[in-house]
Amino acid sequence: ASLQRAVGGGWGHSGVFAPSKLPGYPDFLSADAGDSDDPWAAWRGGAPGLRCKDAERPLHPLLDDLRSRGRKVSLVDIGPGVLELVSDQHGSRFIQERLDVASAQEKQAVLSHILPEACRLAMDMFGNYVLQKLFERCSPEQRELLAQQFVGHVARFSVNMYGCRVLQKALETVTLTQQIALAKELTNHVVQCVEDQHGSHVIQKCIEVMPVRHIDFIVHSMHQNMKRMSVQSYGCRVLQRLIEHCPSEEISCILQGVMDSFDELARDQFGNYVVQHVLEHSKRPQDRVALVNCIRKDVVALASHKFASNVVERAILCCSDEQRSSLIRTVVGTESDASPPLLQMMCDKYANFVVQKMLELAKGPEREELLRRLRGQMHVLRKFTYGKYIASTLDRFEGGDQVREGREFQRHRRALDRASG
Repeated sequence: ASLQRAVGGGWGHSGVFAPSKLPGYPDFLSADAGDSDDPWAAWRGGAPGLRCKDAERPLHPLLDDLRSRGRKVSLVDIGPGVLELVSDQHGSRFIQERLDVASAQEKQAVLSHILPEACRLAMDMFGNYVLQKLFERCSPEQRELLAQQFVGHVARFSVNMYGCRVLQKALETVTLTQQIALAKELTNHVVQCVEDQHGSHVIQKCIEVMPVRHIDFIVHSMHQNMKRMSVQSYGCRVLQRLIEHCPSEEISCILQGVMDSFDELARDQFGNYVVQHVLEHSKRPQDRVALVNCIRKDVVALASHKFASNVVERAILCCSDEQRSSLIRTVVGTESDASPPLLQMMCDKYANFVVQKMLELAKGPEREELLRRLRGQMHVLRKFTYGKYIASTLDRFEGGDQVREGREFQRHRRALDRASG
């Protein structure tokens, strides 16, 4: 994907993150570590042939003591010491691995000690991973007890680097009733969370796992701050999740806000993603019609813009055959038009990609007319760097091939060209 499109991406906070992925966390790299007869070798960094980045870091004394007891140590035997282990690098990893295979009795033993300290551990660098694992492995009743500890702290956890991950795991695994109880605490904090790099992921998780009728406060807040959210790096992602996951009739105010601000959003480095999502995901046909009409009115300027050209390409890809034909006819112009939009677009740094997309998807008379016009301009296309891309495609047509510009090549060129702009 192009560098420009990579902005819309982002790193996920959900799931149990392996502590070894954190900077400075011990990473046991040896493939043959599991072959050792000593099940504690990895925890002390001393197995034969084991390459341990953090071998010089001493084990927690309690882990050393457990190792001395041998292979059959149960989580029940650890007792209150579990609180020390979950906040320790090695200890957290040890508890997580044991929870994967723990009995119901062992899980209950760990939970009984952790519950009183759950709020502290949720924001702990290593303890948060144990809480996530508990949400994954515990029974529904145990999850309910754990989630109840977070009531009154949701807004604070949401903007915390570690707490936000625990909240997301909780929202994924608890019942709808508990989801509602947790989410409602964000009612007066939506904008604060959306604009936060951690809180935005919690809001997105609410949208993904809860029915829209229970997150109407999110829809309302986003509508009230539509323009501000659309052009903000985290806000645009939340709007995309709303458009993806909510029935279009339930977010009509959001969709209408996109229509009303089309010119500004299409040209914005973040807002263009919101417009593209409406084109791709809206279930209301009138939205796509309205956006295609907006594009037709100013197709040259939009196609030649670094960000808006993405919107034009998405429209060509997602609209109906009839709408695509009307858009292509606008670009090609009439026979009497001496300077149709196509002539301005075909050698432009960004608009040439729009022309290539039209070549790829055009059908019937519009396709033939587009090819005829471009072939008549081969002498011009070969003179310009960006025109040569289209000329290369036309050469393949002459050889009888289908339009297959080579998606990887196109993406690579787009990444280089747009990054340089």
